[in-house]
Amino acid sequence: MKTIKYINKYIIGSLLLGMSACNYLDIEPVGQVIPEKTSEYRALLTSAYSKLPSHKRFLTVRSDELQPIYDEFGFTSYSSYKDIAIWNDVTPDPKTYEFPWVDFYTIIFYTNEIITNGPEATDDNSEPIAQILGEAYALRAYMYFELLNMYAPVYDKNTAATQKTVPLTTKIDIEQRFPKSTMQEVYNQIESDLENADKYMITETQPEKIRYRFSRESLLVMKARIALYKGNASDALIQAKAALEINSQLEDLNTEGALTPVNYKSKEAIQSMERILDSDFGYDFTVSNALISLYNENDLRLSFYYKFDDWTGYTVNKCITIDERVTFRRSEVYLIAAEAAATEGHLDIAANYLKTLIKNRLKPAYYESEAARLSAIADKNQMLKEIAKERQRELAMEGHRWYDLRRTTQEQLTKELEGQTYILQDHDTRYTLRIPQSAIEANPDLKN
Repeated sequence: MKTIKYINKYIIGSLLLGMSACNYLDIEPVGQVIPEKTSEYRALLTSAYSKLPSHKRFLTVRSDELQPIYDEFGFTSYSSYKDIAIWNDVTPDPKTYEFPWVDFYTIIFYTNEIITNGPEATDDNSEPIAQILGEAYALRAYMYFELLNMYAPVYDKNTAATQKTVPLTTKIDIEQRFPKSTMQEVYNQIESDLENADKYMITETQPEKIRYRFSRESLLVMKARIALYKGNASDALIQAKAALEINSQLEDLNTEGALTPVNYKSKEAIQSMERILDSDFGYDFTVSNALISLYNENDLRLSFYYKFDDWTGYTVNKCITIDERVTFRRSEVYLIAAEAAATEGHLDIAANYLKTLIKNRLKPAYYESEAARLSAIADKNQMLKEIAKERQRELAMEGHRWYDLRRTTQEQLTKELEGQTYILQDHDTRYTLRIPQSAIEANPDLKN
């Protein structure tokens, strides 16, 4: 009973949400209840999905993908991003956006309630509780994975057992404390949640209108991403292959009427849970020269992902509309498979995955020359560099770049701003974010 009271007072105090008849982008409050029925647990889970933070816009600014637009009136909304962009985490301006923390744990608390009490839900013939439980386990795993990628060092099996990272909680208890758990403890929980998600998940793929929800397909892609980040290339390849067996379609940009691949209606959309940027990014930022230099006029992504203006140069035209939501999409699966295969030394397999992707992104004549070049690569490191560049081109503005830099080279980044040079050093400690000060003030255990 204590759990239910705590949930009601501290968590379900914000409205449970239901789906509009139009599409899942229109979410409307429908009331407040203590969940007992299956449909009420679905409403609670929908509310959890709706609270996903927009942290990846901050990560995009922090990486090397964007530059601010500056005119006679000064910076526009960039002023709230400036200290994030120049890696000033110690003395940021008070108006600087704070990286999210509470939102992640709010979602975790929601999923904890569903996982703990959902099995006892009254069946009201709305849908199987198993699917709801499977999604709750998957969502909790994803939240912990995101927290680790922001606030913990890169996974190292030699230090994982002792490296303190973020608090781990799987139950609702108003009296519990929230000290940091070790890297291994959190990853053990993630892997346990993935196993349970796999056990309960029924739906293989989600239809367009509810594509924000987890499915068996998106679960496979999450497993592949996690395995890649942990350095387990063989498992990453297995999971990626399994996902492509469900569906291998890509959006062909050579085809009239092709959608931008991040659109939730795109044929390569797998899970469209997160809105990465917003329309302000189309006006307040330009794309960095380093990123634009990776494309040429034969790459159709140049016109799909960006706009060119004689005054400002290239600006963002991707992930800025309400229809452009992305968490997992199929091009990433091809890139995971390519990187995993190359890491294992299977360069021909890696080249084939890359060629399948770029055939849908490049003009035909240019594709033929690029395909021949990729097939001729016989050096593992060179192939991995090609894959890294392709990830930059394909996954730009989706929050991947910062994570890719973190998990691989942690190279030096340099930015010029208002006549000053700012440097993020090679393997700089700032590749790991500080836990927000507001979170530390609320939970002193985070100091340790």
